[in-house]
Amino acid sequence: MSESGAAPSKANVSLKHRLLIGESNPALRDYLLAVLRADGHDVVAMAIGTDLLDALAVSLHPGSGSGNFDFVITDARMLGKAEARVFSELGNRAKAPPFVFTVS
Repeated sequence: MSESGAAPSKANVSLKHRLLIGESNPALRDYLLAVLRADGHDVVAMAIGTDLLDALAVSLHPGSGSGNFDFVITDARMLGKAEARVFSELGNRAKAPPFVFTVS
């Protein structure tokens, strides 16, 4: 109950997510990890595009036990043409998490 005696609204309850971050800049990657973890999220960060795709592939494999990611955020410049093509194909898979490309 809140100080006013009313039960807290569901809008005030934040959901925690499992996030995959791709960022080649170490300072920015560390900052994102700190901020997102402080908010209670389970965050995995990668510095190389192929490592990012490997982590995502393992999470999508039913027997991996690693758990699916809820969201992927990656710097578009750290991905080569092959990795970008894989992400484009992932958009058509039902189990693939949503993803955002940034340009830093």
